[in-house]
Amino acid sequence: MQKTVLVIDPDQVRLSKVLSFWHDQPWRTITANTLEEAIDVLDDTTVDMVIASDDLGWLSGTEFLRLTHHRYPRMIRILITNESSTMLEKSSSHGFHAEDHFHLATSQPCNSEYVTEIVREMFGFEVMSRGTRSSRRAK
Repeated sequence: MQKTVLVIDPDQVRLSKVLSFWHDQPWRTITANTLEEAIDVLDDTTVDMVIASDDLGWLSGTEFLRLTHHRYPRMIRILITNESSTMLEKSSSHGFHAEDHFHLATSQPCNSEYVTEIVREMFGFEVMSRGTRSSRRAK
């Protein structure tokens, strides 16, 4: 069965780039510009991974991922933020643990090749090559 990735970002240009870059990947990509759209997708579709920008409007991506953990505990979560180590420390203090969440902390805009390799690795697909951006999983 094909895996599904939900990418949430209020920036339509970034979402368009994700869709064009991932057109030939072995997973289905769904995008959402708003939290409301994302919630609708999660209610109607089985999602294996969610990638969220931390700047989502009325609720931060960090808080959104914390809340989705309770409803979708098996879903892989990646947080894209402008604040790498600071955000991970904040996330850890709000109850995030590596065994529950996967966070990718990298500056925006993200290197699409690097994020692709992270997704491939988490899904167990062959990893082609590593991008140059640094990332860190929450500890």
